[in-house]
Amino acid sequence: MELVKLLDVCDEEQRLRIIAILTEDPVKLVKISLKTHGHHF
Repeated sequence: MELVKLLDVCDEEQRLRIIAILTEDPVKLVKISLKTHGHHF
């Protein structure tokens, strides 16, 4: 599932948790951001 689609179905608290987890590891965030076909968790 693409991250954008995942965020569309999450509520505000879930989105904030996802963002907090992703920003713990800046390298992971950059890799996800650079993927043009989405990211699978």
